[in-house]
Amino acid sequence: MINWIKKNSLFVSLFFIIIGIICFYHSNSYDISSKTLSTIVDGKIDTKLIYQLDSTKLLLNIFANILLSLGIAIFISTFFIRYIEKDERDEFEKKLLSFQENTAKDAIQSVFKRFIDEEFFLLLKKELFNAKAIRRNANWQYDIGIENDKLYLVRTINYEFHNISQDKLSEYIKITSNQNQHCSTEIISGKIRHFNNDEEPIDIITCQEEGNNFVKMEKEVTINPNESIEVVLVFKQFFNNGYIYETHTSRHSIINLEIIVNFPSDFDFDLFSSFSNDLRLKIDEPSKKVYVVKGAIFSGQGIEFICKKKISNQTLLSTI
Repeated sequence: MINWIKKNSLFVSLFFIIIGIICFYHSNSYDISSKTLSTIVDGKIDTKLIYQLDSTKLLLNIFANILLSLGIAIFISTFFIRYIEKDERDEFEKKLLSFQENTAKDAIQSVFKRFIDEEFFLLLKKELFNAKAIRRNANWQYDIGIENDKLYLVRTINYEFHNISQDKLSEYIKITSNQNQHCSTEIISGKIRHFNNDEEPIDIITCQEEGNNFVKMEKEVTINPNESIEVVLVFKQFFNNGYIYETHTSRHSIINLEIIVNFPSDFDFDLFSSFSNDLRLKIDEPSKKVYVVKGAIFSGQGIEFICKKKISNQTLLSTI
């Protein structure tokens, strides 16, 4: 009975309110009756005229008020009950989802723990199982050329940052220009593409520290639960020694990576990786190479590469 009232509460409350209004209307159209009351006092007849309401009208008025109050009470109480039940149901679903995720995670961890080394398992647990965010589909593009008789390298780095938690997360982005005997770095640009395709530039700031001027690009971005951003960074390096020897390591775990290298055809380019997954050479041309990694790359893993001018046969003979 209670469940039926909850399901049909709107109709029940409207029914009581309508019937109450009808009863209230009829109770106001009452009739007044009169009667003569005669009494004898000291031998004289005393006559009084008494007016009275119909008793059924009074009962109808009371009944109308009860129905109106009951209908309004059912409507208000049902509204609050449904609101409370919705909150409780949402909270229950949230707890159930969390329980399912934790159960699945524990099952996966127990299977992994049986078949792999404990230290490697602890690394997996830290980097993947307990991760609140995932960086996916990274692209490292290296464009190599010569400018003013100097060898240069333009690095274009982009990746997707996915918030897989139920909380807001922050991604901290920072690049600082530097100069040493080997090369100097120039920051070109940076931008963030949000979940709704809006783009936001990363400001380049000139700073001074201990009397030295330097340039940096720095920004902290907040990502809502189950949303993602794309980060694009571009900077340029000039090399002083006529060749490039550089390294590139990942500060965070990445899933899927593509490395695109464009270089002059009279230069050689070689790359060596420390990735746990295979690095596949997808395109191998005289002035372009493309490498692909499908799967996870853990923090601290990376590459080292060298680019130098080809040694011609004539140069080789002259040195022998």
